[in-house]
Amino acid sequence: GEWQADPNDRGFSRMYGTGKVARDQKFPLSIVESSLGLNLEKALASMEEDRKHILNTIAGRDLDAEPLLEHENYDDTNRKLRAIFALAIWRQTAVNYPRKPPDDDDDDAFEERLNKMDPLEDMGLPQILAADSGRTALKLDLSDLTKMRNPSLAALRRGLPPALQEL
Repeated sequence: GEWQADPNDRGFSRMYGTGKVARDQKFPLSIVESSLGLNLEKALASMEEDRKHILNTIAGRDLDAEPLLEHENYDDTNRKLRAIFALAIWRQTAVNYPRKPPDDDDDDAFEERLNKMDPLEDMGLPQILAADSGRTALKLDLSDLTKMRNPSLAALRRGLPPALQEL
């Protein structure tokens, strides 16, 4: 049977996180990667009226007004959404990237290069997260990360938003 944990037990969060981690591992990174440069004001909607209403809501304007090309609220929303996407792939990126090229026969040389690489930094994830300057809380499951390397841990430290109060 399936193991049931006491919700007050610390093991519960690990058990709960296991399903999410497994699900996240299967999610194609390329889809989320394309969202890391999101510019909501340039996005398309199936109906132009919906796009107009969304942008005007974000900008705090009359829904039927012509949307502004730029607005500080667009920038803030873009930063928040990019950070959400960065966090969604943080764990998977830290553990799975980079992969050894199939034609690389030198395991020791690859391992040495890997120890110097920072896949999170290469994708810009710490900068994206840190740019979400209004974020006061961060929840990121790092349990059971035996494959995470030191450069990735340092990237996490660099990516902590300045207003963070709860980790």
